[in-house]
Amino acid sequence: MAPPADPSPPPPATPTTEPPGEPSTTNPTLNPSAAGAATATQPNAGQTAAAARPSAAETMTAAQPNAAQTETATQPNAAQTETATQPNAAETAAATQPGASTAAHHRRRKAPGQRRPTSAGSEPDAAGDRPWRRAALVGGGAFAASRAGLAAVSVFAWIGDQQPHRTPSQVARLWASQWDSKWFVAIAEHGYQPTPDASPAAFFPLYPLLIRAATPLCLGRAWVAALLVANGALLAALILLYRLTDLELGRAAAARATFYLVAFPTGFFLSAAYNEGLFLALMLATVYCLRRRLWWSAAALGALAATTRSAGILLAAAFAFEYVRVHRGIPAFRLGAAEKLSTTERLNAAEKLEGAGKLNAAEKLSATAKRRGAGKLRGTGNLRHWSEICAFIGIPCGLGAVMIVNQKAYGDPLAFSHTQAAHWGRHLTWPWVAPMNAARHAGPWFTEIWAHNVLELTTVATLAVLLIPWLRRTLDQAIYPMLGLALVAFMVSFPSRYTSDIPYPLYSASRIGLEVFPAFMALGALGRRPWLDRAVLATFLSTQGVLAAHFLHSGWVA
Repeated sequence: MAPPADPSPPPPATPTTEPPGEPSTTNPTLNPSAAGAATATQPNAGQTAAAARPSAAETMTAAQPNAAQTETATQPNAAQTETATQPNAAETAAATQPGASTAAHHRRRKAPGQRRPTSAGSEPDAAGDRPWRRAALVGGGAFAASRAGLAAVSVFAWIGDQQPHRTPSQVARLWASQWDSKWFVAIAEHGYQPTPDASPAAFFPLYPLLIRAATPLCLGRAWVAALLVANGALLAALILLYRLTDLELGRAAAARATFYLVAFPTGFFLSAAYNEGLFLALMLATVYCLRRRLWWSAAALGALAATTRSAGILLAAAFAFEYVRVHRGIPAFRLGAAEKLSTTERLNAAEKLEGAGKLNAAEKLSATAKRRGAGKLRGTGNLRHWSEICAFIGIPCGLGAVMIVNQKAYGDPLAFSHTQAAHWGRHLTWPWVAPMNAARHAGPWFTEIWAHNVLELTTVATLAVLLIPWLRRTLDQAIYPMLGLALVAFMVSFPSRYTSDIPYPLYSASRIGLEVFPAFMALGALGRRPWLDRAVLATFLSTQGVLAAHFLHSGWVA
């Protein structure tokens, strides 16, 4: 805000004060001879004019500062009005500070693709925006809060239990010795051991490999390394989820999405010795690089995701979609042909003029240089685009690495798929078949089978309801609902066969649903309504407490 105009009157001006650039020809002080003549011939009139002119000068001088003050007073208001029309409110608040324009320029963030409008609560800090620092603080806070909650479950889950005394180490080890956790730790310790049905092949190798690498740091205890890797990956996933959601939907939605993820009913699996947290972190990092147009980094991270879970292959489709959206086609084909045509036409015209003898030596040299430069430029541009397209192949190479491991261990490159069918009844079917079977075979109310089917059905339905409306948004953010729905479709298209041993067609859907991070982004945006935010957190946290206690008692959850 500009300082107010000085209300005190300006100092009186002397008769010699004239506006710059406007010398007076009749002022006695500027023309002595004329003043003398006037005084000699007309003394009274000269005195009268001399007395009158200073008054006029004073009047003019007095009027000019007032005009300047008026202009000075109105200009800041105009500047404020102009500044107020800018979309970023934080830059308006900081505009009065020294160097505000420079600081605002460096604080300005550009969202991937089309810039999103700044929403309430998402303005940059007045002292400078540090998005990764903010993401680390919020993600670390959600991580610490979830540790406190799981510690409370680990303490109070034994109320009414008749088992003998347990040590804290034994309770901690329960988080790394339930169900799938045993497989991951065994593979880390002994590798892919041959079995009649090749069951270990169902568990992809990256997570066990990281466990083995971290085991020496944990004094040779593989189960401690498994928990260390899983929780480190969860922390990275929370930071990346906040950062990505902040870019797309604003800070408030990002903070809510981060807490919704750890509060989800099966969110405790992200802290146990499972590979969901690692896969989620790699997926988020891949999508972040895609949105930043870091194609090779996205390909490398996507390949790692494909060596963690089979659903990582879907990131190849996300890569292709985002690349085509950004370039409005495939530049190596579309732009190369146009540039080639344009260059050919220009060179043909130059050759005609050169052949007709209408170009001098300098013009001939210039035409030759342009011909060579155009060829190099076209070749360099096509080479860059081809290299970006080749990066796409890196993601399927991750799954190829898994097939090589399966071939070496079991003599079958598709052992991971065959063992899922033989041991867990997984099979390919239409996406709507498994939800219909789960609803039809839900079982009697308030029984274990019914509770599991309700949990899986509710998870699938909630994810779909959150993602489908997002498809109506701009094409710039279409990668999120499309990837989310692809993950849901992949999950329900490989259900378990309904048998008496496995009466859950949507086997583990509530746990695998943790990987559908776009749904949590959408829920974070919807949570701006206080009543919905509180209802979601209350439902999620109370359900997770019950399921986590059941998990510690070696009960099957998902």
